[in-house]
Amino acid sequence: MESFAYRSQVDEVQQEPSQISDAGGLRFSKKLCSKRMKFMFVVLLMAIMITILVVVLAVVLTRHQVPPQPYSSSSARLNGESSNCTQPPTLENGGVRHRFPMYFVNEDVPYTCTSGYKLVGSNTSVCDKSGLWRWKYQQKAPECKKICSAPPTLKQGTIQDQPPPVYLQSDRVQYQCNEGFHLDQSNSVTCQVNGSWTWETGHPPMCLKGCADPPLVRYATLINSTDQNRPFIAGDTVKYTCNDGYNFTHGHYVTCLSNGTWQGEGNKAPRCLQDIRPKSCLELLGAGYSQSKVYKIYPFGGAGFDIYCDQDTDDGGWDVIQRRLDGNQDFYLGWNNYVIGFGDPNDDYWIGLENIHRITTASPHELRIDLGDFLSLTRFAKYRYFQINSAATNYSLSVGGFSGNAGDGLRRLNGRPFSTYDRDNDGSSNTHCAVKYGGAWWYAACFSGASNLNGEYLRGAHDNKGGVAWLPWRSNYSLKTASMKIRRQSIV
Repeated sequence: MESFAYRSQVDEVQQEPSQISDAGGLRFSKKLCSKRMKFMFVVLLMAIMITILVVVLAVVLTRHQVPPQPYSSSSARLNGESSNCTQPPTLENGGVRHRFPMYFVNEDVPYTCTSGYKLVGSNTSVCDKSGLWRWKYQQKAPECKKICSAPPTLKQGTIQDQPPPVYLQSDRVQYQCNEGFHLDQSNSVTCQVNGSWTWETGHPPMCLKGCADPPLVRYATLINSTDQNRPFIAGDTVKYTCNDGYNFTHGHYVTCLSNGTWQGEGNKAPRCLQDIRPKSCLELLGAGYSQSKVYKIYPFGGAGFDIYCDQDTDDGGWDVIQRRLDGNQDFYLGWNNYVIGFGDPNDDYWIGLENIHRITTASPHELRIDLGDFLSLTRFAKYRYFQINSAATNYSLSVGGFSGNAGDGLRRLNGRPFSTYDRDNDGSSNTHCAVKYGGAWWYAACFSGASNLNGEYLRGAHDNKGGVAWLPWRSNYSLKTASMKIRRQSIV
């Protein structure tokens, strides 16, 4: 009984704390649990941070620490162990993106170019097991090529191909002209090492307006084949040849102009006219030969002779019988020279007293004299009637009907014979005029006649009455140019 009572008391005593702590113990238990959770979170966070730090240190040490040396390079290759590589190859105008003290087998090294250049080819080099470097994906080394600006534009032209995103050194661009235009030379330009563009021919081409086939010329054929010369561009010239029995007038070629048209020599189209044996320049003009130049005339039949035809002045048709242009021809010559003629019809010349006599006595002729000084001033004298008489009269002069603005320099010479240094017909008892003034003319007491167009070529002002003289216009002055020309009188 006592034992039972004792256990009962003990149970009661043991149950009291439990009952006491039911209310407060629950609170204590919650606090304790919260502290444990905080502690575990801090520990976990520290473990994560330590792990990250270890990883970072491992990467740094792997890059910068010297790895353990293998027993030998050959055993390292046999065992597949890493061996050190030399420094990677250099690249002009570029280099390794990040350079390190040491590199290892199978390590990729990326490259980049300096500013203004672009990498062409593989951008990665790899160290192989032998310790040598090779370019990844290709055998050829890459290049850093200069980046070029946009290529030059071409007026009336465009670039042939689709342009790339960027133009590089050595790139070649070809051009084409718009429809109706043609290139006058090379059509390409190349980017140089300094990034500039250079035309293949050294200077820019031009897109020029093309010409159609050259004009047809009646009684003529083209010397140049049109098939060989297409397309025709500005500056192209094609030549013609007249068919047998025809001769040219107004030149023998045409030139393609930049506006797409053809232009003949002297701005006149070529023309082929049937061969004739003209007696004068006036007859040539009537047959269509309207270009001023040297022709052959046949005033007496026979072989004929060359003469310069002035087809422009005063309606044209003038036979030029005397001309002074530049002083190349010596006019201080003897009687026989003046009878038969001398000089070059393309330059200074005299056709001969006998020829003038036969032409002017066959039909009435008029005379025109054109004069020019060294100041580019011009004058002219025109005579309604002009004739040179026979050798029996020493080729005396018959002239009249003056008009013009140069003054009458022949009036006092009417009827006078011709004189040369070896044939004195001047009528002066004291002076040999041809010798004194270095010429040959229809002198009348030397300069009382007021002209001497065959005198010495003195080039401008002088202190005597010599020279190529026409005193009614310029005294004491030797003219730059003088020409005497005759034309058959028109029927009024």
